[in-house]
Amino acid sequence: GKNGFVQLPSAWYAGFSLSFEYFFTSDSGADGLGIVYWPCPTNAPLCADWSHSWEGLSEYMVDSGGLGWSLSEWQGLSQLAHGGEVNEDTWNATAYAGAWHSLALTYDGALLSGAIDGTVVHNNSVSTAPVMHYWCIVVGARTGEANNEHSIRNLQLNAWN
Repeated sequence: GKNGFVQLPSAWYAGFSLSFEYFFTSDSGADGLGIVYWPCPTNAPLCADWSHSWEGLSEYMVDSGGLGWSLSEWQGLSQLAHGGEVNEDTWNATAYAGAWHSLALTYDGALLSGAIDGTVVHNNSVSTAPVMHYWCIVVGARTGEANNEHSIRNLQLNAWN
């Protein structure tokens, strides 16, 4: 498969909006992607690695205390993670297959929301604000089939302290 990640430099943010365009290859085979804001390790490897199941936050975010959003193309699931909790909802992956779409993860200090093409597909209030000290923002993707690829472009971070 073609797995990968982009890790932005560590920083402390009281809130942020990370947006980018993402090409949804299909509703099967391309496992999905995840966007996380979590503690950076103090040594290598980087915050992300090649083996993460980025589309399944429940597999790796529960103990991090971080924030995250994942979309599983093959399962049609959206997951939001915050404060050790993972909230799951369904979304229509088939409607987005084969085209570029704008994605955005926004955290305003109280609400965590994920949007596709400007429409919120999943949001959740964050009752306990995470303790964020120079954490990393990472966008990662994983695919189960060698013929599927993940592509992002126009990555933009707006953040405030």
